[in-house]
Amino acid sequence: MKTWDDYKNHVSAVNYEIAKDIKESEEIATIVSSMIEQRNTLQQFLLSNRLKKSNVIITYLISFP
Repeated sequence: MKTWDDYKNHVSAVNYEIAKDIKESEEIATIVSSMIEQRNTLQQFLLSNRLKKSNVIITYLISFP
């Protein structure tokens, strides 16, 4: 078997229970991937806002002699 899909097809033909486990694992992997993407997006948003606030504070402090 050369690919993951080949293996999945073989296992699905041989053992229905393992095929169900593989399908469930792939579904969970999709959910986890989505959660990671959302976390990364949120981190970027928070970092961006933190930098914006820092720039405002620095600009404010620099403007006074």
